[in-house]
Amino acid sequence: MHAKRITMIAALALTVLTGVAHGVVTARWTGGREVAPVIPAIPTTIGDWVGTNDSTDIDDPNLANLTRKYTHSRTGRWFLICLTAGHPGLTAVHTPEYCYRGSGFDQLGPIERRWAETKDGPPAGFWTTQFQKKTAAGAEQLRVFWTWSAGDGWTAPQSPRWHYLGKPSLYKLYVIGAGEANIAPGKDPALDEFLASLLGTLNRSLFAPPTAPATP
Repeated sequence: MHAKRITMIAALALTVLTGVAHGVVTARWTGGREVAPVIPAIPTTIGDWVGTNDSTDIDDPNLANLTRKYTHSRTGRWFLICLTAGHPGLTAVHTPEYCYRGSGFDQLGPIERRWAETKDGPPAGFWTTQFQKKTAAGAEQLRVFWTWSAGDGWTAPQSPRWHYLGKPSLYKLYVIGAGEANIAPGKDPALDEFLASLLGTLNRSLFAPPTAPATP
């Protein structure tokens, strides 16, 4: 009887601790999800890259999202970005290996960490892999890069949910290139230039301190 009581107490304690941990991760206890996130204005033109906004299927009021396609004005090369902002308990999850496979894509290769140079900032860490969807019209092939930032650089931690635990908000960035099976930082000059310009622009737009008004 004594052993059974101890087991019940241990089970109850585990349930409480699990609930508390979940509450901390999702900001249930701090009210962190009560304020709707907002993404500041991001320039639609970045160097030779011209952006057009696209629709998104993210309808969670606790998340803000910007989906935009940037096309090079001379070459026509394009990349799609998906920038999401919210509490780390929400933005650290639902990574491409789950989202894309749930949309009918097959993952073609392993998930690898890659580094990209950033204008006016430290190198950015990305996770990346390839996806393919076969249709009657042919095969649609994508390479997806993803990374996170809480204002102290763009990184690709093994466990972003715990890495960013305690942060008030978190940005998740996808960069998607179509029809390029082997594009990678350091091997694709157009990709390198786009990532460096994009990340520099995002750092200035999202994290730069506000400029003090000029004194008369």
